[in-house]
Amino acid sequence: MTIETARMLYAPDLHEPVAVVGLPGVRDVGAAAARLLIERLGAERFAEMYSPALSAGVIVEDGVARLPRIEFYAAKTPGRDVVVVVGDELPSTQPRDQYELCGEILDFLEGMGCSEIITVDGWITERPGRVYVAGSAGEKPPTNQRVLGAAGVLLGLARIRGMRGRCVLVSTSLIGDRDAGRRAYRAVVRQLGLG
Repeated sequence: MTIETARMLYAPDLHEPVAVVGLPGVRDVGAAAARLLIERLGAERFAEMYSPALSAGVIVEDGVARLPRIEFYAAKTPGRDVVVVVGDELPSTQPRDQYELCGEILDFLEGMGCSEIITVDGWITERPGRVYVAGSAGEKPPTNQRVLGAAGVLLGLARIRGMRGRCVLVSTSLIGDRDAGRRAYRAVVRQLGLG
């Protein structure tokens, strides 16, 4: 049996879009930032992706069952268009699954004309509230650190493919930090030149 990976809902007319990927991760910082960006831009869902790298099971919403998915939203902005990528969950912790799903996401984004990607995630530290940008100008994370999971794999694979990329990391703690997603959102808005 083959598994359909990407399903187009409609084909948006995009001009040199930049992709912002906010998957659930550390304290769900990336997902929260991506959802705020979708709301601000009035972005519309145009595609969804399914993968065996996501959990085996369904999500039930209002009595309707559906597979976990990655969603793609498009928005027109002054200057560059934006594709926002969010998901119900992260790929499994198996490195092969992480690489395969991240590769499929990048394949899809490149097919949409994206040549630049911004990943967004949290970073657990003892000093919450700071914003770091890895991969471009800005306050860089402490040296000899790693960006783990999908945010890091997407950034690394994008570089190998010749795509421009950066990762917005917001320091947070293991204890509740409701504002981390909002800080990440504001940092992404600045990275996109939207305010």
